Amino acid sequence: FLARYASLLDVNSYSKRRKFEKLWVGNVINEILKNSPLLEFKGMEINYSITGLDFETIMVKDSFKIVVENLFINSAYWLERNSIKMPSVMFGLQEDKRQLFINDNGFGIAPETSSRIFEPFVTNKPECEGRGMGLYIVNNLLYEIGASIELSDKKNEYGNLFQFIITFSEDEQ
Repeated sequence: FLARYASLLDVNSYSKRRKFEKLWVGNVINEILKNSPLLEFKGMEINYSITGLDFETIMVKDSFKIVVENLFINSAYWLERNSIKMPSVMFGLQEDKRQLFINDNGFGIAPETSSRIFEPFVTNKPECEGRGMGLYIVNNLLYEIGASIELSDKKNEYGNLFQFIITFSEDEQ
């Protein structure tokens, strides 16, 4: 995945010439994850839900697919690593604010990295299991389509930050 993600940031790559489309965010997420091999991670079945009112936005579908896959894979990794019972990833749509909320039922993000999570090479994964580039690339891909991602200041039951918020622009591309 890392090579595929990195190619999207190359100014001369084909990905820079991809077309923008007006699509329903929730429908695209469901299309990406429905029957996806990502739903089974190291023998663990991961459920997902999409709630709220769907909305249309302008996006590059292939880039948004990488955003969703990366966030899902990160959740799956930590849910499996921490042996979370009934692991699930939740996608919440808020039409009026044009926002997508993404979180899982795990422990949340370690306090020592939460303030730098979108910087390159920041990770809590063991050296051989992560490069710390995924969320950096997600941030850049969203920026390209006029969207932004941030870590919500809400804390979960473990006292950790746990929820990502993607805000889509109201401007037409």
